[in-house]
Amino acid sequence: MQLLQLNMPEVFSPTVDLDDEDSIFRVETAGCSIDRLTNLLDSHNIRVDLLERFDVA
Repeated sequence: MQLLQLNMPEVFSPTVDLDDEDSIFRVETAGCSIDRLTNLLDSHNIRVDLLERFDVA
């Protein structure tokens, strides 16, 4: 497993759950657009297949 370390103060509380089939990445954000987050992951070859939940508080 490769860890991605970055300096984005608006992204916090990241967790990764790994099982046999999928990897589930959870993250909390404050003031970070979903496009910026998915573009960041994509730039590191981390593909986002499904955004299951996106809550805006």
